[in-house]
Amino acid sequence: MYELFLKLIDRLSLNSLSIEEHKILLPWIKKNIIKNNSGILSLNSQYILAIIENTHQDEAIAIPLNNKQEKRYFIDSEFLENSKEDDIVLIQRLFIYGAKQKAKVISILKSSELYAIAYYQQNSFINIKTKMTCEANNKNNIELQENTFYQIDINLKQIIKKIGHIEDRNLDENLTLAMYNKNKHFNPIIEKEVDLFSKNIEVDQYPNRKDLTNLNFCTIDPISAKDYDDAIYFDEKNQILYVAIADVSHYVKPNTKLDKEALNRSFTIYFPHKSIPMLPRTLSENLCSLAPHLNRLAYVCEMKIENNCIIDSSFYEAVIHSKQRFNYDEVDKFLDKKEPFPVDFLSLEPLFELSKIWRKERLKNGFNFNHKEISIHLTRGLTIEKTSYSNNTASHQLIEECMLLTNQETAKKLNNKGIFRIHQSPSYKKIETLYENITSLGLLAQKSSDPKIAIYLIQEEAKKHNMINEVDELIIKAQMKAKYSYHNFGHFGLGFTNYTHFTSPIRRYSDLIAHRLLKGLELENIEAMALYISTQEIQINTIVSSYINRLYAKWASKQIGKTFLAKVIDVNKKILIIEDVISGAKVEVDDISSQFTLFSTLKIEIIKVDLIYSTIKAKILNNE
Repeated sequence: MYELFLKLIDRLSLNSLSIEEHKILLPWIKKNIIKNNSGILSLNSQYILAIIENTHQDEAIAIPLNNKQEKRYFIDSEFLENSKEDDIVLIQRLFIYGAKQKAKVISILKSSELYAIAYYQQNSFINIKTKMTCEANNKNNIELQENTFYQIDINLKQIIKKIGHIEDRNLDENLTLAMYNKNKHFNPIIEKEVDLFSKNIEVDQYPNRKDLTNLNFCTIDPISAKDYDDAIYFDEKNQILYVAIADVSHYVKPNTKLDKEALNRSFTIYFPHKSIPMLPRTLSENLCSLAPHLNRLAYVCEMKIENNCIIDSSFYEAVIHSKQRFNYDEVDKFLDKKEPFPVDFLSLEPLFELSKIWRKERLKNGFNFNHKEISIHLTRGLTIEKTSYSNNTASHQLIEECMLLTNQETAKKLNNKGIFRIHQSPSYKKIETLYENITSLGLLAQKSSDPKIAIYLIQEEAKKHNMINEVDELIIKAQMKAKYSYHNFGHFGLGFTNYTHFTSPIRRYSDLIAHRLLKGLELENIEAMALYISTQEIQINTIVSSYINRLYAKWASKQIGKTFLAKVIDVNKKILIIEDVISGAKVEVDDISSQFTLFSTLKIEIIKVDLIYSTIKAKILNNE
């Protein structure tokens, strides 16, 4: 039913419904929740599809799926109808109370919980989400073991499978995926479908594709990469930039089992030690991947440059033959003059000079935030060995600017009809909160009603006080979430009027949609797909965060009684983040120090770790 209601956002023809679909929607039509206007179905304006967020004791917040203005509705607990956080629901608008738009849940269209994850201890099952005991029959005769996690069917109240013991090597991965009902493996039917694809690609087999195998394409990726979405080649003489993207749409056809599974996953999940791919590895790491020294099918964006600007672009299918696979470190050595450029790739140097010009121009309208990503390195036993900060080096910026240009050109070609990556400006409330936070740091920035100017002024004030990193963290928190949309609202953070995702179809379904649209395919329910992919993106981020929290908790469980330096990141919730020999672990404290101010660095002692709920408790020590 959820999928049918999603289609209503796009408006749905009555004639397109199957008999079964018509039966499902008929009661809603009779209640006038769904309008029938001359055979075109749509939701009555009083009713909205939304996702439940931030459930509290007295009320919850519902965020509309088709949310053009970042609007939110407040639902009193008596009107929740047993809906839970992350459920997709149909809500009805009620009255406005003060500044709050009230609503009530009419129906749960998609429950976020089909299964519960329970911890078995002392002959009881504890649902780790609700922290309450739950019923679970064992009709499948699954072995019960103390201190072990199990997956339970909520409706049948039945144990489905054993996930693992608290000390199992693979528990963190298996538990995190099971909590969100994600599969590591593909259905054998889909794997067989993929095995039928031809493994050898000869140019003469594809007479309608451009033969670009003579061009010196190369890929530049992290050293650990296995799937290569993009390859670049710069013709310095003719000032043409070629960005070749894996032609996933050649292999993944609409509405096949493979396509439906790719949409279901929507993204590749990246854990520190492995990936859970959106596509079977036969495609993601082989046939689609633009690996070196092999013919590969590509969808190419060819951009003509004049006076450092893109004056024209074209998209077409091609066959390429990447001549080299570089990692970022290797290219940095070339760009930093530590090693000479390989003869076949001398054009990377002038392309880098161009990319610096593009970046400078881009930052006149967009933002550059200082945010260091933490990389976690694991032992063979899947425990944290060390952490490091990823740097945005010259090679990263070279590739980033090429991909940003390509994504912009794609959005322009879509001509306001398709799937766009949008990022709206911060709300007035978020900007006010930002001003309050920087004031607590002793900064007094000039105020502006324009969010863009306000952020620029705040960043300038941060530079004067040498607090760029800290303030940028606060600015990032004040941002709205970027998402996918059928409507083009531009990208506030990047400063782009037109932007989409085109360059990573191996790992993002949105990019596959963009490829199909550029190729002229008629696609149905694009708006519904954009909404679904956006909700999946939120869930994937949660999955990765949950896994990383479990890794940190496992590490911290071996550090009881040890002291570390940690930075305050949330005064109200009393949360710090460790920045020491290991960085990134979030810890909670109960005591309050006089020095407990935002971004202050304190010495803490780890006193307790809960491996079931991945929480780390610490106490603040006197800082001599």
